[in-house]
Amino acid sequence: MTDNKRIPRADEAEQAVIGCLLLRGSPDEHALAECATLKPLDFFLPECATLFSACLDLANQGVAVDQITVAQRLDATGKLKALGGPAYLIHCMRLVATSYHLKYYANIVLDASRRRQMIAQAGKMAQAA
Repeated sequence: MTDNKRIPRADEAEQAVIGCLLLRGSPDEHALAECATLKPLDFFLPECATLFSACLDLANQGVAVDQITVAQRLDATGKLKALGGPAYLIHCMRLVATSYHLKYYANIVLDASRRRQMIAQAGKMAQAA
């Protein structure tokens, strides 16, 4: 059994990335560039992966990325309630006072993801040996 406390993760940074994107409120090319290397699979929390994917989809369609549009998109796909409803989006937004540090939070998430990938690869190598 895997101990989740020992798995590299950055829950608060993941939620802060989502909060920053929701605070920006527009399909901001600068915001997308700041987290261009991130993919939904880089998020440890499934809620954040789903939210990040919805934010990317909306931004790529030129739609505003904010609490209302993301909640509406997730509700239309039946995913909003499973994430904790609009309250979870508000929670992510409350973690950050400004979206200024988006790139910093994205780098923390990416670093944790890369460490998880290295651990998984090392495990595969150990099993093959």
